[in-house]
Amino acid sequence: MSEFIKSVVSHPLFLIVLAVITVYLVMHIVRGLLRLFIALALLIGIYAGYMTYTGRDMPTMQKTIAQQCATLIEKAQSLMDDIKHRAPSDGAQK
Repeated sequence: MSEFIKSVVSHPLFLIVLAVITVYLVMHIVRGLLRLFIALALLIGIYAGYMTYTGRDMPTMQKTIAQQCATLIEKAQSLMDDIKHRAPSDGAQK
């Protein structure tokens, strides 16, 4: 095993090929997880919209999650407003 590592380290072409393969694999995994997250968020949104449209109550666990998400969104918006007000208007500090 150590001979393999020595041969890979001694040849820059092997290092480049391994780096490209590693980056490709990581990007592929992240892209797959991102697609899964987007699909899950879309399904939850459709379910919440259906429950609201039909006038049914959402289960209590989902209500608390929805309330926590709304609170986090409000905090993020207020934080972004604070950042906008503190930023210099012309982009340069004086």
